[in-house]
Amino acid sequence: MVGLGSAIGKFTQPLRADAEYTAYPHYTQYRVKDVQVGARDHEIEEAFKAQNIPLPKTRIKIKFRPQIHEDVKTEVISEYTARAQFAIAQNIKKNPKKAYFDEGTFRDIPFFSQLPDERLNSKSLWKTLAHPEGVELSPKEIEKRIQKIFPNGLPEKYAKLTAEQRERLYFDGASTLLFWLGVTDKIKTEDEVLSKKALQLLKDRNLLNLPPESHWNIPEIRKIVYTDRELEVFKNVAIFHTQNPRREIELIFGAAHQFETYNGKYFDIEVVD
Repeated sequence: MVGLGSAIGKFTQPLRADAEYTAYPHYTQYRVKDVQVGARDHEIEEAFKAQNIPLPKTRIKIKFRPQIHEDVKTEVISEYTARAQFAIAQNIKKNPKKAYFDEGTFRDIPFFSQLPDERLNSKSLWKTLAHPEGVELSPKEIEKRIQKIFPNGLPEKYAKLTAEQRERLYFDGASTLLFWLGVTDKIKTEDEVLSKKALQLLKDRNLLNLPPESHWNIPEIRKIVYTDRELEVFKNVAIFHTQNPRREIELIFGAAHQFETYNGKYFDIEVVD
């Protein structure tokens, strides 16, 4: 297999000073300071009723960790994204027993081969690692290949990462990598059909590879890309919590999602960074 570092080239330059990455906003404009507790309880009730899912009898505590993921195209922001994912990875390593609900997880293993090709970046894990010979690999084979890239696991310091390892953090994200490295598990967050619909809508509007601020206030997109998918997450969290009431729960989703606005009768959501 050709080394991904030489294939992409984004991360082959020497590391810049950390200060050069601190100015890029962590999508803080999407955080809601004065949440109206209970304002969205009716949306949760309607969504659960539609699928005959029992509503939580007590408030489920959730930590929401906003993330920057593979998105914008400039070199500095790409490096910023890799650094942000590295910080998330270090937090997961410290708390491996938590239940992590990560954006884009359609099964209990992160194997997304059915997503539209447009979202499977030509340099991403699922093209270069999962389909290097044009044949879909088993999860076990993907695990072996990831472990070959990270033979000693995830380094403690970002500066110790190779270019190939930084690219895997950028394209695949912290929790996916740590799943394949055996550090933690991943739990289904989304409905595959709904996510395909959301991605197709972004594609039809020529918004697929643009940052959230380009489409966040378009009602049709906001409903499908944000609200519908967020409610799907809460359904999966509620089902999981019923079976695992003692597991701490953490959501790792794009920073434009405002999960904190669902604070109310059923969920107690804390934004962490």
